[in-house]
Amino acid sequence: MELEGKTVLITPEMAEEFLKHNTRNRNIRLPYVEELATYMRQGKWDVTHQGIGFYEDGTLFDGQHRLHAIIKAGVPVKMMVTYGIPLAATHADTGLKLSLIHISEPTRLALI
Repeated sequence: MELEGKTVLITPEMAEEFLKHNTRNRNIRLPYVEELATYMRQGKWDVTHQGIGFYEDGTLFDGQHRLHAIIKAGVPVKMMVTYGIPLAATHADTGLKLSLIHISEPTRLALI
């Protein structure tokens, strides 16, 4: 199966439906959910390659914190949704937070 991705406006109701397929992820970090929800409420969420991912069997692969944040913010948010991730895929971005120095010095970011 090939990956299929598209930009989707995810409503809080859709986020709840997506989370019903969340059976393999780590525990939720509520402060991080609140941080993301704040950006979403303020309209500061940008569409990037990172969004929501589903395994080929329909199980949520990536994005549980983003989905919980959409629910918490109570606003629809546009983001990429990717379907068909192979079940053998076990590694993804772990959410390493960038410090202010990384954000303010783009050339340093390339070295990380």
